[in-house]
Amino acid sequence: MEQGVIERVDGGGAMVAVNDSTRTLRRARSVQFDDVWRALETGAWVTAGFRSATPWLSSITAESPSASSVTLRLAERIQQMPQVKATFADGVLAESALRQLTDLWSFDIASEFARDERMLLGWALQFASADLKILLATWLLHNDPDAAEQTAQQQFESRELHL
Repeated sequence: MEQGVIERVDGGGAMVAVNDSTRTLRRARSVQFDDVWRALETGAWVTAGFRSATPWLSSITAESPSASSVTLRLAERIQQMPQVKATFADGVLAESALRQLTDLWSFDIASEFARDERMLLGWALQFASADLKILLATWLLHNDPDAAEQTAQQQFESRELHL
């Protein structure tokens, strides 16, 4: 939305304020990812006496182990995506889209991801989450058909009958 349109719709400025605070949170989260990555690289969690990084991060952030695990995964994978990292650091990219992109990335397709990163990022900025999920699955099918086939097989094998 253009600034003039926002002001007409929301004379009190709430939409602008929410947008600004959301971008600020994303920027702060990006800084957190960099700090967590540096701590991982230096082995801070080992020095502190933890067996893995997840309980270490949980203990210093008071976040749940699952939330800490997500932070660790995002902090690690975003390092492999310079354009995505920069856009998230600017506060433009939603964390939900960042998660979808980091879920897509793997060492097996690192070169393909690097080749197409600008396009994938464009999709993440342009499309709703459900549409992005479909686009990324289609991209993965074309770039790593074995992984897509494995995922389908894993889903088939994990079926359960509930009576």
